[in-house]
Amino acid sequence: MCQIQNSRITFILVITVVASGMSSFQYGYNMAILEVNTISQIMHCKFRVHSSRDNNTCQQSCNDSHCDPMLYALGGSPINVSAFQVGRNGGQGENGPCKSASLWLITVSIYTLGGMVGAILTGISVKIMGRKGTLLTMNPLSIIGAALMWVSDSIYVAMAARFIQGLFAGLATGVVPLYVGEISPTKIRGAVITVHQLFVTLGLLVAQVLGHHKVWGNCHGWRYTLVFTAVPSLIQLLILPSLPDSPRAIFIDQNWEDGAEKSLQLFRGTDDVQAEIDEIREERDDERASGQMSEWKLICHRPSRRQLITISVVLVLQQLCGINAILLFVQNLIDSTVLKNNDIVGIGVCIANVGITVIAIILMDWVGRKRLLLGGYIFAGFSCILLAISLLLESSQYKEGLGSTHGEGEKHAAYLGLASMIGFILGFAVGPGPVPWIITVEYFRQSSRPAASTIGHFLNWLFNAAIFWIFSYLNEGTFKDKTNRAGFVVFFFMIICFLPTGFLYYFMPETKNKSFQNIYQEFSQRSRSTEDNNDNKTPTESTQNLITNTPIQASDGESVANGREAPASAYTTPKRLYHPTGEDTRRPTEIDLRYQDGNESLTSPLTRGAQPITSRETESTSSSDTSLTTDSNQRLSTPSQSPPHNTFSFREAISAICTED
Repeated sequence: MCQIQNSRITFILVITVVASGMSSFQYGYNMAILEVNTISQIMHCKFRVHSSRDNNTCQQSCNDSHCDPMLYALGGSPINVSAFQVGRNGGQGENGPCKSASLWLITVSIYTLGGMVGAILTGISVKIMGRKGTLLTMNPLSIIGAALMWVSDSIYVAMAARFIQGLFAGLATGVVPLYVGEISPTKIRGAVITVHQLFVTLGLLVAQVLGHHKVWGNCHGWRYTLVFTAVPSLIQLLILPSLPDSPRAIFIDQNWEDGAEKSLQLFRGTDDVQAEIDEIREERDDERASGQMSEWKLICHRPSRRQLITISVVLVLQQLCGINAILLFVQNLIDSTVLKNNDIVGIGVCIANVGITVIAIILMDWVGRKRLLLGGYIFAGFSCILLAISLLLESSQYKEGLGSTHGEGEKHAAYLGLASMIGFILGFAVGPGPVPWIITVEYFRQSSRPAASTIGHFLNWLFNAAIFWIFSYLNEGTFKDKTNRAGFVVFFFMIICFLPTGFLYYFMPETKNKSFQNIYQEFSQRSRSTEDNNDNKTPTESTQNLITNTPIQASDGESVANGREAPASAYTTPKRLYHPTGEDTRRPTEIDLRYQDGNESLTSPLTRGAQPITSRETESTSSSDTSLTTDSNQRLSTPSQSPPHNTFSFREAISAICTED
C-alpha cells in the first residue's frame, strides 16, 4: 500500500473546518445559554415559573434577577411586578397562573430529546444528501429555532424552539466529525477533528459571556442571547456552498473518481494526490460486496462488533463522567458567599476549558488518542476526589462543627473546589472530550461510518439527557443547600472516570497516523485471531458451563442433568444421539448445540421443557457396550431412522438472527 505523507494545512482546509465548526459552536452555545443564571432567572420571571423550592410566589425569581422593580421586556414594554404575585395554590396573576418548575425543566431538557432525534437521522441524512449537503440543509432548523425564541411569549413556544435547536445539534454532533475527519490528512486527522470539540467549548464560553448581566443578561437584552444562535448558521450558509465535499464520499458513495480527485487536490493544495486516491479506491473495492450498512446490519456485523462496542462505551462515558453537570451547575457548586463574583468564576472555568482543548489539538497526533484518553480519565478521577472533599467541607455539618471559625474553613474549601474543578476540566478536555468524536470516524469504513455515528451519538445524547434530569433536581435540593450529599454524588463521577481504564487499555488500539484502511485491517486481524482462538477450544472448554445446566442423555444411556457432569464418553466416543423412534417430536423453537468430535456430534436440546434425546433401547439390558455401539452405528447408518431435520450450531443460530440482506 502506498504511504500517504501529505500533512499540509491549506487555506481551503482551514476555511472548511471553521465553517463546519459553526454547527459545533451552536451545540455548545444552546446547551448552556438557558443555564446561565441571569438568563434563567429572567425567563423564569417572563414565563411565570415559580421556584421548585417555593410554590408561594413567582416574585422571588424577579427580585433575584438583575432587573429593576419594573421589569421591561425587549422593546421597552413594561411588565408590572404585581402581575407575578400568586397565592400558595397557584393563584392568577395579570398574565395567567404561575407555572410549575417542571415545565421549565422540560423546556431546557427537551433540547436533549431533539438531539436524540437528530442523532437518529444522521445516518440516513448523510446517505441521501452527503456530508456537506446535510450541514447546509440543517441550517434552517437553527434559524427557525432562533426566530421562535425571539417571538416566544409562551413557555410552550420556547419548548418547540428548543426541540428544533436540539434536532439541529443532534445532526451537528454526527455530521461535523464525519465531514472534517474525511477531508483531513492522515497525519493531522486527530487535531482537525478535535477542532469540533474546540468550537463546542467556544459555544459554552460565549454563552457565559453574553449571559453576563453587564452584556445581554438583563431585561433589555436577554432575547438577543436567544437569537444569537442564528448568526453562526448564516455564516455557514455564506461560506460552505463554495467549498468542496468529502472526497471519500464523492468517490465511494457517488462513484465519481474525477470529482474526488479534484476535491482532494483543493484540500491538499497539490496535484499529487494519487496515493490517497489509491487508498480510497482500495477501500471502495473491499466494501463493494457489503454495500451501505444500516444500523441493524452494523450491529450484526461480526468484524465490526469490537469497534462498535468501543465507541459506544466511550461516547456513553463522555456524559457519565459528569462534565456537563459540572459545567452547567458550576455557579452552585462553588459557594457564592465566599467567591462573590461566581458568575465570573463560571466564565473563568469555560476559558480554562477552551485553553486546554487547544492544548489537546497540539497533542492529539503526537501523544496519541489512547494515552490522552486514559490519562485524561485518571486525572479527572483524582480531581473528582478533591472536588468531593471540598463539597463535603462546605456542607452544613462542617459549618456547624466549626462554630464561629467556619468562615475561614469555608473559604479554603471553596478555593479547593475551584482548583479541583479546573483540574477535572483539564483531564476531560485533553482526552475524554475530543477522543470519542475521533475514534467514531476512524474505526469504521465509508459504508458503515454513518450507521456507527448514528448509534454512538444517540447513546451519547441519551445519557446527556439522563445526567441533565438527575442534576437538575440535585441542583435544587443538594448543591444549592450545600448538603453533604453533593460530595457523594461527585464520588460517583470519580468511579466512572476510573472504571473504564482497564477496558480501554486492552480493547482500544492506537490509531494515530494510520489510514482508514489500515485501521480497518488491524481490527479485522484482531477479529480473525479471536475467532481462531475460539475455534481451537475443545468442546469441554467452550461449553462446560452450558453442559452442566442442560439435560443430556449420553450415548451409553446414562442421563446427565441438573449440574451433574457428563461422562467422558459423551465427548470422546464418536457416537451420535438420536430420537428412539426416528420421529421429530421437538418443539419448532428448539435450538440444538452441536459439539464437534471428529466427524460426529453430540446434540442436546436447550429449550425449556424440551425432552432430552434418549438412545434406542437395547433388546437386552445385559448386552455389552460393544454390541450397543455396533447396533447404534448400524441404526444411524439407515437414512430413514435419522432425524428428518438438520441441526445447527449455536453460532449459526445467532448468525441466522443477524442475516444480512
